[in-house]
Amino acid sequence: MNSNMQSQSQQNVRFYRNVARTFRVLESISPCFAARCAGRLFSTPIRKPLKEYEVQFLEEGAPLSLSLSGGEIQGWRWGSGPAVLLVHGWSGRAAHFHAIGRELLTRGFSVIAFDKPGHGLSYGRESNLILFNEAIERISKFYGPFVAVVGHSLGSLSVAFTASQFALAEKLVLVSPAIGVNHAVEYFIDTAGISHSLAKLMMGEFQKRYHVDFSSLEISSLGPNLPLETLVFHDQDDHMIPWEETKEWVDRSPSASLQLTQRLGHYKILSDPSIAKRIGDFICPARANIRELFLSEYAL
Repeated sequence: MNSNMQSQSQQNVRFYRNVARTFRVLESISPCFAARCAGRLFSTPIRKPLKEYEVQFLEEGAPLSLSLSGGEIQGWRWGSGPAVLLVHGWSGRAAHFHAIGRELLTRGFSVIAFDKPGHGLSYGRESNLILFNEAIERISKFYGPFVAVVGHSLGSLSVAFTASQFALAEKLVLVSPAIGVNHAVEYFIDTAGISHSLAKLMMGEFQKRYHVDFSSLEISSLGPNLPLETLVFHDQDDHMIPWEETKEWVDRSPSASLQLTQRLGHYKILSDPSIAKRIGDFICPARANIRELFLSEYAL
């Protein structure tokens, strides 16, 4: 670990220690207020500055915008062929798909990607799975159905749920798929150092607000019933989402297949050229040479 990464890691540790200490105090004074504060933190993705190559990728696309119930989301379209939708994950952005997007463009597809609510250049500070789902439904209404949809992390979970509701695409690609809301809450508990009782109150507030039982939103419940041919990638060195649980539900799904990778983690997998190529091969399989097939049959 270099000095910059070590310094950032130490800063993160100090930050979350202070967060845990603050929530212990708040919970002792007013559990309901503490739950609302925890919900705000849980729902706030991290926005990071775009890198130079990401800016270049976005500038090559045609800007799009789409209105949702809470505001406007920003998107881009590249190319003019059959459309593939790319759906980023938590604290992600459309530009994270620069490698996969470029690979698909070389194969004659057009590519569409939006920053989801609370992410990138789109409206708001907060986000969640329900808002992701709303965004995908609206995007599909205006630009779909798609040849394929590629999702990453929370975007994968949202893609899977949306595809189970209506004809979203012909094929799905899920990269480092989020397992479900329960795992996200447990990860938040471990990271922020809040109590399980406070987390339960927090999720109760979400359920009242959105009239949805978030705890039921698990990708394992969709495994046997995924309606589309689905390719799943998961790295064995992913320290955010365990690949073993992904394998469990993929093994129960007749329409899904899993490709495991190594040393790419949760995020680098998106920019790996070999992954981009494999996604391209899955969406656009090599076509047989008709002339060669004809000659071989004739020779028989």
